[in-house]
Amino acid sequence: ADEYPRRTDENGRVDKLLKSALNLFFPQFCINCKRLGFSICPDCIKKLPDEQIDFPLCFTCENLCINGETHKVCKPKSYISKFFALYIYKGITKKILQAKSKNPLLIKPLLENTQSIEITKAIFKTDLIIPIPPSPKYLNPRLIEPTDIITKYISTAIQAPIYKALYKSPLAKQQKKLNLSKRMFPNIQIKREAIPLIRNKKILLVDDVCTSGSTLNISAKILKSYGALEVNAYTLARDLRYNRA
Repeated sequence: ADEYPRRTDENGRVDKLLKSALNLFFPQFCINCKRLGFSICPDCIKKLPDEQIDFPLCFTCENLCINGETHKVCKPKSYISKFFALYIYKGITKKILQAKSKNPLLIKPLLENTQSIEITKAIFKTDLIIPIPPSPKYLNPRLIEPTDIITKYISTAIQAPIYKALYKSPLAKQQKKLNLSKRMFPNIQIKREAIPLIRNKKILLVDDVCTSGSTLNISAKILKSYGALEVNAYTLARDLRYNRA
């Protein structure tokens, strides 16, 4: 019940009563093993390293690469210079990311990874961090947007400012609900006031999961067309081709 806001008096009794009441009427169950009392239990958190991607993979072909750099033979198909994803989109990681819209704080265990911090610092030299915008239709004003949590975490790790330069049309649909052909043309646009800020800058795009990669690639194409010097990308998870089969 640690996701609930803390309310304490001198003896901490209010906090305990609040948690007890919430758990009584709205009991929590681990999203993976259904253990009572946790949104995700400590035992399942310990299993997350098994789903971690150990080496950087090329954004386009998903084969091993050096420091996340897109292979030279793959560059004609990609506007992303470097890419890094922390986990494979499967198992517990997939369940966390699928449930994030109802409880954004579920993604915190994925972020608490010292290896991720060190790799991010080593790979990305960034002037500006830009999050991939969610579809407006699925925004919940009462909850924190999961991408905002990831972006703030990365911003703190690499000491780079955040700017929401991109947005999606109100008619845009979630990528997971589109077939592959329609995913190639996600409805992403750039804010006019952002154009002077991205010129000659090294940009880091941040999202929760990369499936086909079309959203990241089109976003990078837009940013480069308006003068960005380099566009890299970071996601918590990647849906690898062999994992989809």
